[in-house]
Amino acid sequence: PGPGVSRWSSGVIITDAAEGITLYREVLANRDRTGPKDPLKAAGAANLLANALREDGNYAEAEPLFRRVVSVSESQLGRRHVNTLLARVSLAHTLRALGSPEQRAAALSEYRAADEGLRSAFGRSHHLSLAARLSLATLLLEEAAGDA
Repeated sequence: PGPGVSRWSSGVIITDAAEGITLYREVLANRDRTGPKDPLKAAGAANLLANALREDGNYAEAEPLFRRVVSVSESQLGRRHVNTLLARVSLAHTLRALGSPEQRAAALSEYRAADEGLRSAFGRSHHLSLAARLSLATLLLEEAAGDA
């Protein structure tokens, strides 16, 4: 993307990050107002906002949103559902970026859970399994280099 253009992981291109984040906030607020009728829709909106915030470097605000997505996904879809596992990866990326020892330890736990779940669901060679395994390996190597 060129100057002033951000590409979000959802594949949507937004030219003004602040405006895009504001719109995602509005959608999430609207979903929250509709109440518990469809928590997955609210979790989807929270996921979009969290991804936008993370892409914008606002990891501290993204973290609780990703935790919410994991929690709702687990309760509505189950611990082994692909959406739950991918939400764990997103949470782990955010925790890793936040960088405290506790957050990195939590990221390691999330990566391990996602890696095991995705390999169980899709096999060792599936692209999602491989991506989770690469993220886990990267964090392990970073931690080992930090301990040296």
